[in-house]
Order: sequence, then structure tokens, then C-alpha cells
Amino acid sequence: MNLLICYTPLQILIATKLIESSKIKGINTFFIYYNYNKTVKTDFYCAKLREMCKDGIEINKRFSFGLLMKLRFLLRNKIFDEVYLASVNDRVAHYILSFITFDKLYTYDDGTANIFKNSFFYENDKSQSRLKSLGHYILGRKFYLQDIISKSYKHYTIYNNKKNIIDNIEYIDILSKIASTTLDNNIEKVCNVVIGSVLPEILEPNAPLSVVSRKIKVFVRSLENVTYICHPRDKSTEFDDYTLNKHLIFEDTISQLLMEYQKINLYGFVSSAHFNILNINTDRVNCFVFVSGLLKEKYAGLTNVAISEGSKTFDFDKVDVNG
Repeated sequence: MNLLICYTPLQILIATKLIESSKIKGINTFFIYYNYNKTVKTDFYCAKLREMCKDGIEINKRFSFGLLMKLRFLLRNKIFDEVYLASVNDRVAHYILSFITFDKLYTYDDGTANIFKNSFFYENDKSQSRLKSLGHYILGRKFYLQDIISKSYKHYTIYNNKKNIIDNIEYIDILSKIASTTLDNNIEKVCNVVIGSVLPEILEPNAPLSVVSRKIKVFVRSLENVTYICHPRDKSTEFDDYTLNKHLIFEDTISQLLMEYQKINLYGFVSSAHFNILNINTDRVNCFVFVSGLLKEKYAGLTNVAISEGSKTFDFDKVDVNG
């Protein structure tokens, strides 16, 4: 029996590609989907995982002593041949690995954190107080970030020819084959796509969120033939009229649009979506990243990286809130 641990819809999408390509034998796999922020997207992708795996559970509780005891009880005496994990830095995953016996550990991408050296995947998670370390030891934690990286037998990545957290990598294609497809000339040519963000996470604490939200609305309404893709953790419904399929994440939505349009203009604050498109080097999608003085330093830096890798820019601060 294999164990597959997922945290996000993108991780599930990558996992399903691994199952479809027989890298993971779904019929012989038990999954744990750790998701404490349920939305229609997370429910949809959890259902996909259930269809492809032998069995599994979804956990919706935040980290707590009670959760650890539940996991310990659930996993006691469990032996797995292979374990697949993307969130290599997460303590819940570390406890899960500590509670089981397994032969091989495989890792796969969580997102852009895998390829940017200033992300949390490149930090030392053992640099904590002795009291905290003792507490984790008493609770049975045997794994930390560096332990996962050192024990990973192979890493599956969606970023081709990029340095990753682990040297032994294998590329998994989730977009490029579709993006390289030649469409009939009669197919409608251009559409616009706007990617949503969780604004409090990417903007400075003093940023006027209501003003930014209004600017996004004005911008979306200014475009013709526009599709809005909300963030997987966003539960708002204000852009439903512009949403093609609210169950799908960016990668699946863009794949669908690439079968319907010759060209796509992609707009939004910097996200993994931009890098996923820039990585496949297609001329069918034009990337525009929002530039703003309201971004946190980390996201301003990621914006500059996206620009250096070929993204065009759009000055978001110049959007007139009065439309």
C-alpha cells in the first residue's frame, strides 16, 4: 500500500497526473487530504482524488494536540511501501511520517516555493527553542524539513530545467502539451483571464483592501471576453458572473481555454500561475503581472522575478477606481 499526502488542489492535480502516468498506482494508494479551508474547489479536487485512489480521508481541523492523537490512532501500526508528499515543510506531514513505517519517500512540487531560494522550503525548520523541540520530541515527531529532503528518493516537478529542493528530479507535464496544440483558424482568437489573489496575504498591512478590490472589479469589467479565476482559498462570489467554472483551479481552467482560443492574455498579481505559464514558454499566452507599491516585499520580489523571466507588466496603481 502507498500513502499520498495532499494539501492543495494544485498538489492533487499533480498527483492525478502521476497516477495517470502510472508513477503512482492509485488502485493501491491511501490518501490523506489535509484541508482546513473548504471551498467548492477543494471539495471538487478531493472528489477527484477519491475516484483515483483505493481509499482515503479528508482532515479539516487545524493543527492541535487532538489532531495529532487522531492521526496517531488512525495510523498506528500502518506500513506503507511508498509515501508521496509535496508540503515538505509542514509539521502535520512530519508527524504523519513519524507515526508510520515506510520504505521509500517521494516528493513533488507544492508550487513556486520549490524553485525560489528565498522560500520557506529553503529555511532551517529546526532553528526553534529547546522547549519547542522537546515538546515535539515528546509528541513523537521524528521528521523535519531537512530530513524529508535528505530522504526523498525522487522529486517530481512541473518546472522543467529548474533547480529544485532535491537534485534527483523528473519532469511532469501539466500544461505544455495543450499549449502547443494547433487550433482550427475558425476558433475564436483571443480571451482575457484575470487571476484572483488572497489580498491580505500579498499586500502590505496598511493597504486599503476595499479600494484594491474595487480596482480589480473596474479592471475586470473593462476587458472584453474575460474570465476570472478565483484563488482556491477565496470563498467570495462577487466575480461569479465572470467565472467559467468555479470548481476548477487555474491550471485546469487555462487548459480548457487553450482548447477554445488561439490566444490568451493573462493578468493578475504575481502567483504560481504566472510561473507555470512562463515555464512552458508558449506564445499562445501573454503574461501580464500587476505592478503595485502596495505589495509586500516578498511579492514585489517575486514580481520582479516574473518580469525577468518574460512577463509583461501592468501598472495596477493607475487603475481609476471610478472606472
